[in-house]
Formats: sequence, C-alpha cells, structure tokens
Amino acid sequence: MRGLIHYDFAKEYYAAFLRDVRGWVLEGRIKYREEIVDGLKNARRAFIAMLSGQNFGKLLIHAGAEE
Repeated sequence: MRGLIHYDFAKEYYAAFLRDVRGWVLEGRIKYREEIVDGLKNARRAFIAMLSGQNFGKLLIHAGAEE
C-alpha cells in the first residue's frame, strides 16, 4: 500500500495546474479569500483570532517596514 504524495506528481502536472487554475480565478469560477494583517506587532492577535475561527480564508501577516 502506498499513500498519495502530491509532490510525486508536481513536476509533471504543476504547469498545467497553474494554467488551468489561473484561468478559472480570472473567470470567477474559483474565488478565494484572504485577510491581510499589517505588522508583526499584530501577528499575535491575528494568530489567536485564526485559532478561534474568527477569520475565513488565508491569513497573511504583512511584515514590511514597521512604524
């Protein structure tokens, strides 16, 4: 028995996957949500909120220049 390991197939199918999914996102057939929190100083609050289910989608921390 062998499990499915996604990267076993990445080299062969990844370019086609990106092409197809990009088109579907541009057409609006696939929608995604992301929440962007500014600054590492807010990362703790964002992480706790994520763990308690207060966000939907991908949570990103923008760690650019701090004030």
